[in-house]
Amino acid sequence: MVEDPPKNSHQHELKLHALSTKAERLLWHQRLAHCGDEQLCRAHVFSNGAPEMRLGKDSALDSCPVCLAANMKSRNRGDGETRTATEPGQGLLLDFSFAGQHSKNATNPEQMRINDCMGIHGETCYLLLCGHATERLDGVCRQSKASPTAWLKKWLTKNVKDDVKDWHVFVDQGGELCRSKAIGDLFEKEFGYEMRVTGTGAHHQNGLVERANQSMDKAIRAMLIGAGLPVKFWPYAFRHFLRIKNSALPQRDSTESAHQKLHGGKDNLGLLRTFGCRLWVKILAWRN
Repeated sequence: MVEDPPKNSHQHELKLHALSTKAERLLWHQRLAHCGDEQLCRAHVFSNGAPEMRLGKDSALDSCPVCLAANMKSRNRGDGETRTATEPGQGLLLDFSFAGQHSKNATNPEQMRINDCMGIHGETCYLLLCGHATERLDGVCRQSKASPTAWLKKWLTKNVKDDVKDWHVFVDQGGELCRSKAIGDLFEKEFGYEMRVTGTGAHHQNGLVERANQSMDKAIRAMLIGAGLPVKFWPYAFRHFLRIKNSALPQRDSTESAHQKLHGGKDNLGLLRTFGCRLWVKILAWRN
């Protein structure tokens, strides 16, 4: 009997081809259903056979192609391309996002939590409108799910041109827009738009505005936290971010901002200030 196996033995081959620390971390990350790094490093505490690992600079999540695909917030549009508009206002996308809701049962703890998300004037949701051609975002904060026909009519009257053909608007299958007779009559009968309802699970058909909702929610949270303001001021952060998004933060594959596409020149943000910063109003002494 010898302590070390011969060089031509099976055990020696395994030692020669042992996995590196990074590769072993990735292997066990996949074996444990693509868990996070902290869970991966604690697995040996709760089960036998899992190796003991330490938290390091190399994250298994960053090198795992499966996690990169599974954690994507917005996937490729694939073959079903819906962006065919070439003129401002020709192709539109609409989507609601809800922050809270009114209820008569104010003693319900869950309802009290939802009420904390209401805006300072009772706003519970916002509507985002995105143009295919310019990628410009417009929106309005709302107190209820009622159809925003008045705001939409005002926007369409201002932005719709008579010499453009093939007007269309994409909406999801939600009842606030898709099944609203007032919205349908406004677009189809009054302004000549074709209502196109997205398919079930086909988020790419409404992808621009769906992705904009995520950017909007993240920006609102960041601005409120940075300013130290309560949640009820989120409508002001909403309107503030709309200006920034259209002027300086286009889509990744865009070479021009929405303001440049619509007006032909850059917007001036020289007087832009951090949201929520302190202001001092200078009172002028008027003379008679």
